[in-house]
Amino acid sequence: MKLFEDISYSEDKAQILDFYLPESDENYDIVLISLHGGSWSMGDKSEYSRETEEFAKRLNVPTVNMNYRMTPALLPEMMEDVELAMSFITDYAKQFGCNFKKCILRGFSAGAHIVMSYAYQEKDSSPLPITFLIGESAPADLSTPLGGPAQAFICRGLSNIVGKKITRNNWSEHIEEMKALSPIYHLTPDAPPTLLLHGTEDYMVGYMIAESMYSALKDKDVPCDLVTFNGLEHQLKGCSEEMVEEYFVKVNSFFSKFSKT
Repeated sequence: MKLFEDISYSEDKAQILDFYLPESDENYDIVLISLHGGSWSMGDKSEYSRETEEFAKRLNVPTVNMNYRMTPALLPEMMEDVELAMSFITDYAKQFGCNFKKCILRGFSAGAHIVMSYAYQEKDSSPLPITFLIGESAPADLSTPLGGPAQAFICRGLSNIVGKKITRNNWSEHIEEMKALSPIYHLTPDAPPTLLLHGTEDYMVGYMIAESMYSALKDKDVPCDLVTFNGLEHQLKGCSEEMVEEYFVKVNSFFSKFSKT
């Protein structure tokens, strides 16, 4: 696997990416683009380099691990960065014989929220058709009730994405704004196939959100699946080898069904 690090895909210092390219003579026509989490205000692609390389190797496809503009940038700018990175890598990879015709989007936590928002709202104008997307610990519905030990952190995260200070006391005043920023409320029957991964003990993005999103996808007849990691929290740390293998069975199934046509 060849790795090209810290490539600028636009002018802002946050707009950099790493590019993983399998060492093969294959003329690749698909790229996987991965976004890190961090409550829309922190985090870095380096924190997910191991997972990104794992996807590149398992699927044997070129893969992007990207940073994006965060707070004070709002969701439209973050979604724009997905598109900018997609257009950039399409041109950049031509020097290696790649001719990308389609893509897979993957994100963790806030990154999952961004790729799902982009895929459900901007799929028709996307530079590359989105074959399917993966949402890990995805905050698909920002309007669910607040509670639990991470309440203060959740409020800060919602403040980042809404652009206004959200607290436990004023949360109910901003429900409509949070719905407008929630992927679950932008679903249509022609949404890209979606694979969800969620831990049952996630105290930041409750497992019930994954269940609701899965149900909404099925109601719209969007091809979907939900992989449950029993006993794991938001960061999905401590997953067993069996869990990882189960997950990649699903990932490979989606890849074979939706990306190889």
